[in-house]
Amino acid sequence: MQNAPAAVGPVSQPNYFEVFGIARRFGVDRLALEKRFYELSRQNHPDRFTQADPAAQRQALEKMSLLNEAYRTLKDPSLLRSYLLQICGVLALGDSDRGLP
Repeated sequence: MQNAPAAVGPVSQPNYFEVFGIARRFGVDRLALEKRFYELSRQNHPDRFTQADPAAQRQALEKMSLLNEAYRTLKDPSLLRSYLLQICGVLALGDSDRGLP
């Protein structure tokens, strides 16, 4: 019987740049982001935690959800722009940046 990997730890709400360990800026290296996403996905995928306790399984699922949302946001230039403006306090959550060039 194969042992389950160690628990991924509790999921806090770091910003998406911190999730991938990259600099907070508009110019994200999308190839490096994709590579890092797949590395983290392999480490934290819920399928690796099927033998773990329910709390560890839930944490793995939450971590993957965060990774997926962060990746989806940072790889899309429009979403990246909006997200970066929000975390820098330029736009409030729910504001639209459609009027920005």
